[in-house]
Amino acid sequence: MTDNDIQSVIDSIKQNHFSEPELINLLKDDRALVRANVLMALPRRSMTNPQRIVDAIAAASEAANSQVKLMGTTTQRKLAIATLAWLGVDAARETFDRVIDTLSAGEREEIAELVRRGPITSAN
Repeated sequence: MTDNDIQSVIDSIKQNHFSEPELINLLKDDRALVRANVLMALPRRSMTNPQRIVDAIAAASEAANSQVKLMGTTTQRKLAIATLAWLGVDAARETFDRVIDTLSAGEREEIAELVRRGPITSAN
């Protein structure tokens, strides 16, 4: 796949051209940039099935490729966990609280900073 193809997918994510099930499938994409853009887009979308979204984000935080660095020291795992906090639904908050307790103090601190800054957009 070319850079133009990847950019086309990312643009479609940002323009809400994908359905909720398609976004969930994109969380399993081989390309870290695609997965990261899905995580950044989800807090800005309305959800028809919040529990399914929460489950998919939790799975993305535990995936074998979740330690890939996306921005500085921020990994897919950390971004996924922060995304849970940004969703604003009870199921996401419960999952966030459960997962955050399993992390090291350093990871908790970095995720807390991500959460404080708010959802990442192309304008951030």
